[in-house]
Amino acid sequence: MQLVADIGNTHLKLAVFEGDTIVESIVVSANYAGCVKDFLHKHPAIKSGILSSVAAENHELVSLFPWLILSSSTSLPFANAYDTPHTLGMDRVAAVAGAMLLFPKQDILVIDLGTCIKYNVLDAAGVFVGGAISPGITMRFKAMNTFTDRLPQQEPAWPATELATTTADSLQAGVLFGALQEMQGMIHSYSINYPNLKVILTGGDAYLFEDKLKMSIFVHPQLNLIGLHSILNHHAAQR
Repeated sequence: MQLVADIGNTHLKLAVFEGDTIVESIVVSANYAGCVKDFLHKHPAIKSGILSSVAAENHELVSLFPWLILSSSTSLPFANAYDTPHTLGMDRVAAVAGAMLLFPKQDILVIDLGTCIKYNVLDAAGVFVGGAISPGITMRFKAMNTFTDRLPQQEPAWPATELATTTADSLQAGVLFGALQEMQGMIHSYSINYPNLKVILTGGDAYLFEDKLKMSIFVHPQLNLIGLHSILNHHAAQR
């Protein structure tokens, strides 16, 4: 069995794999070390694990298990053409690895809708060629509330139309329809060079857009966990 831990900016995703199957997974926002201890106690057959983090190092968590710590020096199942691999977020690495496992030898765009929106392009030759990062949905709402005197904080909820007639709906329309148009534009732009592009949505806000995009997409909420599992297997095969 394998233990996979993915620390994002706001949550820890934890999963236990038996073979290629997730037998248990959770998402928590506190007591990371306690949750890992519980999983290790509950699944004593766990023999290996991988830890990925975009946050500051959690020394207590690291000390609990002999993890493979995902970093820019970790051997990956895909080639990395990023000019600054040491600055590439491990969440983006995990998402690309997961996409490659699901759609081998295909051009893929992963749109990860988390704290930020990350666009990651992997070509059919298995090369990560780059992408883009923009503010996430909650970040956009918080920015308008924080940097103005009167605009209220909103939780995402689709308004009936882009032509809003209340301030609350105007905020929703600006953020949600704006992000939708951004994604459609990015997909169109990347498709010029990769006309057979597979598009995968993942991340906590993917559910907001899975029925809104007009092109064929795939939604996979556990893509990063699958990707980390793939990287751990790749590492074990090279030993």
